[in-house]
Amino acid sequence: MTAYQFYLSDDALPTFAEGPLRNEDIIGDSTLRHLLQDKNLDWGEPPVRDLLEKAAGNAQWRVSAARNPELFLKNFENSLDRPDVLIFDWDYPGLAKSSEDYLAEFLERTYCLVRIYTGVEKIEEVKEVLNKERFLAYQSRVTVSKKSEVDADALLKEVQDKQESNFSYKFGSTLRRTSLESLEDILISLGRNSIDEVMALLNTIATTEGDFKGILVEKLRNHLREDETLVKFLEDRKINGSDAQALIDLIAEKLRNDLNSADIQLVQSNPGGVQATDLKVAQAAASLWSYRLYHRPSDSRVRRGDIIKRKSDGKYFTVVTADCDLNKLWQKNYGHVNLMPALQFKKDCLNLTARFRLAKIKADAIYRISSLTQTPKSLADGTLLLPFVPIGKEFLNFLVFPKEITSIGLSDPANAGGDVDKIRNSSLSYEHFNEFERACTISEPFLTPFIDTLLETLSGLGVPDYPGPVQTTIHERSKAALA
Repeated sequence: MTAYQFYLSDDALPTFAEGPLRNEDIIGDSTLRHLLQDKNLDWGEPPVRDLLEKAAGNAQWRVSAARNPELFLKNFENSLDRPDVLIFDWDYPGLAKSSEDYLAEFLERTYCLVRIYTGVEKIEEVKEVLNKERFLAYQSRVTVSKKSEVDADALLKEVQDKQESNFSYKFGSTLRRTSLESLEDILISLGRNSIDEVMALLNTIATTEGDFKGILVEKLRNHLREDETLVKFLEDRKINGSDAQALIDLIAEKLRNDLNSADIQLVQSNPGGVQATDLKVAQAAASLWSYRLYHRPSDSRVRRGDIIKRKSDGKYFTVVTADCDLNKLWQKNYGHVNLMPALQFKKDCLNLTARFRLAKIKADAIYRISSLTQTPKSLADGTLLLPFVPIGKEFLNFLVFPKEITSIGLSDPANAGGDVDKIRNSSLSYEHFNEFERACTISEPFLTPFIDTLLETLSGLGVPDYPGPVQTTIHERSKAALA
C-alpha cells in the first residue's frame, strides 16, 4: 500500500514549555499520533486538530507538522523527504519573509499539491496573490479554501487522482525513489576508498572537481536508464524507448548543471601521496575505474557497448550495432547483430598468442596506455584494450580486434507469431539472444569514442607508407630547415 506524505504548516499547533519536544521542531508521524491522544493539549484552533486527527487515522498518510513553513524549508537542506501534499496556513506573524514568499519557495523546491487554508476574510486576498505572474506556472496544483472546509479524506482522494492522471506528479515520486537508490549505490561504491584515492585515481592532473561531478551524474544516469520500475512507468504511459531515454538524459543534464553549481569541495588532504606501487592503491585503481568504465543494466535489452560471453565456448565479444538498430533489429538489420571479438589476457590463450606472433611481440608484453582509445604499441591499428572488466568477482583485461568483426544472424522472434509487423517492430533482448549473456556495458563518456575508434579503423581509407630513403630524406631536410 502506498504511503503519502502529508505536511501541515500552521502556528496553531500546541506550544511546549518544557519536555523533549520544542516549538521549533517538526513533529513527525508517530509523535503527532501520540499528541493527538492527549485530550489536555491546547490546539488553539479545533479545525487544525480535527484535520490532523483525520489524516493520522488513515494508514495511507504519513503526517508531519510544523509551526511555520521555514522549518520545513530548512529541513529540505538536510533531508530528501518531500511532501505529496502541503496544508499551508496563510498567517505567520513575526517571520522573516511573507507568506507569499514562503509559498513561492515551496512551489519552486518541490512538486506537491498545496492547499492554502485560512479564514474566510482572507480568501480573496490569497486568490489575488495566486493570480500574480510568479504563481501562474503553479496554478494547477495550488488551491485555497476555508479552514473549516479542508477534509483529509478528500485530500487523499485528490492526491491519488493526481497520481493516476498527472504525469509529473507520479513520475516525480518514482524518480525520487530511483534517484535515492542510485545515489546510495554510488556512495557505497565510492565510499570504499579515501578521498585522496578517489580524487587521485579517477582524475588526472589536468582535470578538476567538475570531472568528478560528471562521474556522479553519469553513474546516476545509468541507474535511471536501467531501473525497471522507472522504465515500466514510462512504457505504461506509451512513451517509446528513445523518448524515455531523452527524458532521463534531460533530467541527468539538469543534475549535472546543479552539481556543477554546488560547492562540494573535494580537496585532497595529501596531494601526491597516493603511490601506484602501493598494493591497496592498485586494488582501488581497478575497482574505481571498473566502476567508472562499466555498468550492469538491470533489464534484458541488448545495447551497443555490451560485453557479452557466448555460452557454448566462453568466448567474449563487444556489441557494436547501434542502439537504434537493435531496437528494431529485423526492420533495420534484417536480424543481424555486429560483434567484435574480445580476447582475455590469460595464459595459454592460443588465439591471443597467434596475434602476438603476427604482431612480433612477446605474449607477456607489458602495455602502457593513456586512454581507452589508444592502441597498445605494435598491435594493429584500432586494436583497443578494455581494462578492469568486471567478470564475477574479478577485474579482467581484454583486447578488442575491430578488423575481426563478425555478424550473427538471428531467427524471427517467436513471440511475434510470424506477424511481419510485429517482427519489424521487435527489439533485441537477451531472451531471444540467448546464446549469449551480458557481463557488463561500457559507460559514457567512454562508449562513444570507443565505438568510433573501432568503426573508424574499419572505414579508414589508408595511405601508402613512405619508403625508408624517403622517410630519411624528410627527416634530414626538416632537421636542416630548423638548424
